[in-house]
Amino acid sequence: MLRAIIDHPMRLSFLLLLAVLPFSSAFAKQKNKHKDTAVLSHEHSKENLELYPFNASLSPTAVTYSFSGGRLGDNLLTYLHAKWFAYQHQIPLLYRCFPYSSEFAFTAEEICLGTQKANYNIFPCPYFPESKAELLTGKWSYFEVDWKNPEFRKIAREMISPRGHLQLIQPPEKILSLALHFREGGGYDSRSSVFNNPKSPPMSYYIECLLKVLELFPDQSIYCFFFTDALKPQAYLEKIQEALPLQAPIVFDYRRENNSHCTNVVEDFFSLFNFDILIRAESNFSMVPSLIHDYAVVFSSESCSNGPQGIFVDKIAVEVNEDLCEKVRDLL
Repeated sequence: MLRAIIDHPMRLSFLLLLAVLPFSSAFAKQKNKHKDTAVLSHEHSKENLELYPFNASLSPTAVTYSFSGGRLGDNLLTYLHAKWFAYQHQIPLLYRCFPYSSEFAFTAEEICLGTQKANYNIFPCPYFPESKAELLTGKWSYFEVDWKNPEFRKIAREMISPRGHLQLIQPPEKILSLALHFREGGGYDSRSSVFNNPKSPPMSYYIECLLKVLELFPDQSIYCFFFTDALKPQAYLEKIQEALPLQAPIVFDYRRENNSHCTNVVEDFFSLFNFDILIRAESNFSMVPSLIHDYAVVFSSESCSNGPQGIFVDKIAVEVNEDLCEKVRDLL
């Protein structure tokens, strides 16, 4: 029995979590109610305990979050993980600022960590991914989030909403709308860092997804906006168009100037919510909308492999919301 636990690192990590974080009985009861499963990496937890002194003999009275060093999508995801923890255990979330955070409603609604740090016993929620591929790349402190919980999803959408007016991409009416997100790097990521990265799948992945859309919605006109941080998006879009049938009823659109990893970031993020269908990479920038918003169809990469030509998507996941698909067809 002991050998079986030791040989299974996730089981062993779970036992270590119970030893390191002995919450109160009431806290544990609430934890069991929501079927929360956690996996602890000592390396990550030690770092966070040093940053935010945490008394493991007491139940936490607030939660905050740490960062991955990544961009907006990573920061929003770690915020949402902490928000789930706060919701699940009915404790305050103390938010930490990050680039563009002032554009989001939660900075007006939540408590700022810097102003209240000394008044709480804070549980620091470390960053961990939701991508299956990324979860396999190392040790992560992990717990499951019920992304379909209607009450939590409503709270998440309220917090992850624009704080002010933004100029968003609005698809035309009376046409099937599709948001395609391609993370190229835009001068932020090096070529080597995206070569075998599931967050930057090849054009063949997007082409296959678009062909599946044509199968799901035959004879339906489609408006597709190409969301990307690429400095020259047209070059990538042309590769996609060349591989599609000549008579494919898809009208493509994209930002034709001033496109990069640091322009239109928040505008593009919130624009993703305005579309019927989402084709996303494993980038958290487009994963977050797919977690807290209902699309008629969501395409993502279920499994990938590395090869001499870079990353290859072995299997595509297609999540179809039949009710929304029917509503979309009725409106067109």
